[in-house]
Amino acid sequence: MEPAIPLVLTQQEHALIGEMVEIVGQRDEIMIGTVTRLDQTAATKMKSETNVVKFADIWANTIKNRISDTALLKLVDVARDKMKDVADIRNDFIHACFEEDYVEAGYVEPGYQTTSAKRIRTGLKKPVSEIRDARHQAAKASCLVAHIDHCVEGSGRHGPSQWAKKIEPLLQAHSLPVP
Repeated sequence: MEPAIPLVLTQQEHALIGEMVEIVGQRDEIMIGTVTRLDQTAATKMKSETNVVKFADIWANTIKNRISDTALLKLVDVARDKMKDVADIRNDFIHACFEEDYVEAGYVEPGYQTTSAKRIRTGLKKPVSEIRDARHQAAKASCLVAHIDHCVEGSGRHGPSQWAKKIEPLLQAHSLPVP
C-alpha cells in the first residue's frame, strides 16, 4: 500500500535512515548489557527509560560508580556526549517531514533538486544530504560504546578491543590515550 503522501527520499536515503535506526538499537543493546553486568537494578531502570539523556546518564553513572580507570571514565563522558548528539541528529530525520526545496533557475545544474527534513514540532530544517553523516556519527558512537563495554568487561578474556582502531581519531580529538 502506498502512503497518504508520496515519498520524497531516494532508496539510498531510506536505507541510511534504516541503518542509523538499527545501529542505535545495537548501541543501546550493548549499553544495557554493560549495565546488566554491573548493576541489575540500574539495568532494569535503564530498560524502561525513554529519554535518551537519562538513558545515557544511567549507563555512564553506573560505569563511573564501579570503574576507577580515569582514562576509561573520560571516554565514558565522551561517549555520553556523543550519544546525546546522535539522538539530536537522529531526531532531525526520524521526526521529520521531508520536502523538496525550491531552487531558483540557474542556481544549480538542471535536474538537481534538494530535499530537506523539516522537524515536525519545531519546523527546523536540515538538508537531507546530511543523512550519511548522521549514520556515520551513530556508527562511531556504537563503536565507542562497544569499546567501553569491552574495557569494562576486561580484555583478559577476549584480547584487545576490536573497536580501538576505529575510534582512534575520536580519542585523539579528545586528547585521550590510544590503546
